[in-house]
Amino acid sequence: MTDGIGVILINLGTPDQAHPTAVRRYLAEFLSDRRVVEIPQILWQPILRGLTLTTRPKRDWKAIRTCRPSAPPGKRAVFWLWQ
Repeated sequence: MTDGIGVILINLGTPDQAHPTAVRRYLAEFLSDRRVVEIPQILWQPILRGLTLTTRPKRDWKAIRTCRPSAPPGKRAVFWLWQ
């Protein structure tokens, strides 16, 4: 028997709304979790707050809005994942 590589995809939540402020809040909470990003916080937090949270929410909220416009707010990404 050979050893293989497995991948598990799980949904750890979605933003409350498809709006940059809600996406920023969600990403800040999610990416601040030490189990998600396993590098020292003293290195990670300046990257997160200085680069990631200033650029990514503006880009990502549009993708969340287009996932499934008919889904209730806060659930669009969840509906898209299960289509």
